[in-house]
Amino acid sequence: MTIIGAVFGAVGTAGQRCTSTRRLIIHESIYDTVKEKLAAAYKQLSIGNPLDENNHVGPLIDTDAVAMYNDALTRLLKRVEAFL
Repeated sequence: MTIIGAVFGAVGTAGQRCTSTRRLIIHESIYDTVKEKLAAAYKQLSIGNPLDENNHVGPLIDTDAVAMYNDALTRLLKRVEAFL
């Protein structure tokens, strides 16, 4: 249930609500398990045309959104070793 809630909270409404998941606080005793299950859940998401019901996440709205996404991805990749 935690994994479903975390993933839906992050992508289920495309970040369009004030309670969208931004971070998870996970006890170290279950961190590795949660990390693996979250990674597996995200690998199952399909990105594409939002009118296609087989897709879970639509594309970004404009070039500014793409730039913000790329900036966030760059910052994440710089910190990825701390996560993994």
